[in-house]
Amino acid sequence: MNTQGKRVVFAGASGFIGSALKESLADDGWRIKTLIRRDPRGANEYRWDPNHFDLDPAIVADTDAVICLNGAPIAKWPWTNSYKRTLVESRLKSVKTIVNAINTLSPDQRPSTLLTASAVGYYGDRGDWILTEDDAPSSTFLGGLCAEWEKQSQTAVIDRVINIRTGIVIHEDGGVVNTLLPLFNANLGGRLSGGDQWMPTISLRDHVRACKFLLNSELDGAFNLTAPFPVQNKSFTRALAKHAHRLQGPPVPAWAIRTLLGDMSVIALDSQRVVPQRLLDAGFEFLDETIDEQLTAGVG
Repeated sequence: MNTQGKRVVFAGASGFIGSALKESLADDGWRIKTLIRRDPRGANEYRWDPNHFDLDPAIVADTDAVICLNGAPIAKWPWTNSYKRTLVESRLKSVKTIVNAINTLSPDQRPSTLLTASAVGYYGDRGDWILTEDDAPSSTFLGGLCAEWEKQSQTAVIDRVINIRTGIVIHEDGGVVNTLLPLFNANLGGRLSGGDQWMPTISLRDHVRACKFLLNSELDGAFNLTAPFPVQNKSFTRALAKHAHRLQGPPVPAWAIRTLLGDMSVIALDSQRVVPQRLLDAGFEFLDETIDEQLTAGVG
């Protein structure tokens, strides 16, 4: 599809995933306006203040799409009550600010597409159950946050809203692998608890490709951005150790993870056997289906 000259407004373009997606869209010829919180330094940067719901609607007028990947990092310790509020507000305020700006415009000025982040935390701890986009959210903190996050985006009065429920993105430049590699390089990387919990992973390049596939389609609604074959933690640990040419470290018992991380321990211990059913049904083809392929593609 020819995307030369298509216009997009991008919030969250400086993050690990956002920067890769922005670069790829630019390579495809998209004209990108970047939303920032500091003073603009370039012609295509525009200041906004989601904490105060401040965004000039003219910035999003007459564009083809808006992308919002904003949100405070989930994997940041500790999850105090204050930081939990930050996790919620950073997401809901960002989406609400963009939706308010879109809905302020006349219908003929509104972008046709809003793509917003969500996460597989939507599903909570579901054991061996195979999870698709049709499954309900959990009643956990993350489940409630993701459900409300998506609900807020759906108030945009436009042609389509896309919610990407992102899994564990595999690349050495960020995310879980970036955090774990130093441990594995020191032969300290071990499975978490029994290692039976399912981890829905995806390579960074497939994540970017899936986002562009959705932007260039007529699809809407929720999509799991995970590879077709989720992996159990013990297999993930074995694969990462092998890729790093290191021995596996000792297993970390569940009680130690809960003691150290508190409420944040769900990130390490929840089992989410998520599959990208709607992407597969739409004909999207993954380059990196397995954890070994993802590590080969994203970790030098």
